Amino acid sequence: MKKPEFTGIPNKILDVILLHDFSKRELKVMFAIARQTYGWHKEVDDIALSKLAKMTGIYPSHLCTSINSLTKRNIIIKKTGKHGQLLEINNCVNDWVFDSKKQVEKSKNGGKSITETVIEGVTKTVTLGVTETVTDYYRNSNAAITETVNTKETINRNYQKKKEREKKKPISLSDFLKERAEKGEKGIQPNDKIFDYGRAVGVSDEMLMTAWHKFKDYYIGKVDKKQKDWRAAFRNCVKDNWYEYWGIPANDDEPAYWTSKGKQKRREVKNFNHGFE
Repeated sequence: MKKPEFTGIPNKILDVILLHDFSKRELKVMFAIARQTYGWHKEVDDIALSKLAKMTGIYPSHLCTSINSLTKRNIIIKKTGKHGQLLEINNCVNDWVFDSKKQVEKSKNGGKSITETVIEGVTKTVTLGVTETVTDYYRNSNAAITETVNTKETINRNYQKKKEREKKKPISLSDFLKERAEKGEKGIQPNDKIFDYGRAVGVSDEMLMTAWHKFKDYYIGKVDKKQKDWRAAFRNCVKDNWYEYWGIPANDDEPAYWTSKGKQKRREVKNFNHGFE
């Protein structure tokens, strides 16, 4: 009888996974990486997001969120690969950082003190004149980080950000780029969500840059065309492939390829040495 194939995950990694809480998606991502590395007696593997999506049943944009979360917490190591991302589980489990809980103590004028526990990431309201002490306790460490903040007004931070976005007035692309340049920003910032989307569907940064310059060339002189969020407008342009600069192959593991239109525009952009300004 043929012996079943198996994936040998180091005990120290399994022990830590069993001891701590992870989201369902994070667990799927970790086990998929383990399957592609330990399952083939490798430490690291060049994995396309489309392949991870097939293995886990997770939508690519959600995969990016889970991968970024695990990377920031030193649980997995991510580097740029040839076909996708070079992924591996960090064997130094002592470096892993787990979700923190915040213990918030509020007091006013020496009066009644209220202590509440807030899970990190949950919106909290800060009250006028309150001194707030925040202590982060990490499950893999006995150390605590304490920060004291003197607040001045009552705000709900997430709600305030939403209202600020709603207050934005539509402006032309030319004015938008001038405003960004004054703040030392590019038209499309390096951390823009469109790059995660591009990696998820196999569209390269060079393809995105080529599309950006077509987008910019078209709208830069149209002062009557205004948007509240030009970066969001460009994301829609990419997702709908307005200019048909790339095609998606039948094989999900293969990256997008240049069309004739795309090749022509790419040469033009290269000749003028454009970026994402």
